[in-house]
Amino acid sequence: MIPPDLAVASNQRDSRPAAAAPRRVLLVDDDPITRQLSTRMLEATGLAVTAATDGRQAVNLFAEQPYDVVVLDVEMPRLDGPAAAQRIRRLEAGGGGGHALLVGLSAHRDPADRERCLAAGMDAFLSKPLDAAALAGLLAGLLAGDRPAAAPQATPQATPQDAPTPGGAPPGRRAGAVDWQAALAAVAGDHELLARVAAGAANELPARLGALHLAAERRDREAARLAAHAVNGALRVFGPPPVREHAARLEELVSSEPWPAVGERLAELAQEVERIVAALADGPPAPAT
Repeated sequence: MIPPDLAVASNQRDSRPAAAAPRRVLLVDDDPITRQLSTRMLEATGLAVTAATDGRQAVNLFAEQPYDVVVLDVEMPRLDGPAAAQRIRRLEAGGGGGHALLVGLSAHRDPADRERCLAAGMDAFLSKPLDAAALAGLLAGLLAGDRPAAAPQATPQATPQDAPTPGGAPPGRRAGAVDWQAALAAVAGDHELLARVAAGAANELPARLGALHLAAERRDREAARLAAHAVNGALRVFGPPPVREHAARLEELVSSEPWPAVGERLAELAQEVERIVAALADGPPAPAT
């Protein structure tokens, strides 16, 4: 069954014959946490994954070797996902054939993002954080010519702040700071991968937040937007729903709202991030026995 949180392009080639699941995947995302997490999850399904950090690098890699599937983050520096998709389609047209499955990946549920992806020649659109099972089901369906309808994605429930976390961790200041249940589900129950990615996020988040503070102090909206997007990347995986929503709202605010309002939101988010970083440094709860 193909998961509901996707939409398939109207220009999907229905004549494409059913085939075995593709083996070569080009994963394109500027966020190192997302790349590491997604790469490991996709490799666990038997796919050979090559990672790229932006759309320009992805186009260069595709020119050297075609891929069966290209997963493109919508928002990236240098060259974004839709622009990279257009260049890949031109490479295919100039090469005399071939049609890679192009999947847009976005942190936002903005219909405009979806329309940009489909207009650029992508075959489908998924929301972050990437779910390996969702992508595997999507690819199998696309190769078989299925065209599932889009539907809203269920929102995971936050772990109450004062309730025991999975694995028996005691309640307290860090309890509930990280949505460990949702994070574990995102890595298909791989505790080793979860611990590794959590440690990386604990190291990355303070620097990302510092870059956001600096951009706000300088009143540099583009730098602030990119920094907020980077903070959002980690929080999408580990933050409880209210924090994820707060971070997403801040990412929107830095583009246009008065700087005092941005500063207030940033100060509130910084307190939440401090708790999350402390919980990530502690590591995930031990697996239940």
